[in-house]
Amino acid sequence: MLDALVQYCRRADRLDVIATVDSALHRRILNSAGLEALRRRLPARCREWLDRVNGDAEAGTESILRVACEDEGWCVQIQVSYRGGRLDLVIDGWLCIEVDGSEFHDVGKQASRDRRRNTQLVRDGYRWHRFGYADVVHRLDETIEVIRILLRQGRPSIVQDS
Repeated sequence: MLDALVQYCRRADRLDVIATVDSALHRRILNSAGLEALRRRLPARCREWLDRVNGDAEAGTESILRVACEDEGWCVQIQVSYRGGRLDLVIDGWLCIEVDGSEFHDVGKQASRDRRRNTQLVRDGYRWHRFGYADVVHRLDETIEVIRILLRQGRPSIVQDS
């Protein structure tokens, strides 16, 4: 498996390498010793990319978006606990970003849980936005621009019950 990762990392671009190695760590296909072995076998240009890997993301799209947001200088937390569930990313402590596929998040029980969570986020003074696979993989620049706009609009205040 290490040989395959070495070959892939030598040919793939930075964000794809980070997402792939992140996923391997998250799924425990690769451990910290394997990560260091991978680092030793990569060209210098690729080694520093591994400094951005943490294994916390549950999907490659989360890793890609996390790194792109960190590149913007934003403080990004990943898989943040919130009211019995988790938020994919939280930027600057208040902008909650979900990166979801439509298979589980557009219909059914998960979609219902997502809507209840999003309603509660608004009530608690957060802002949220959802992106899909294509937004992150094929339109990353546009996705980052939307996040810039949301951050410029500022953190909402907590809604007070009347």
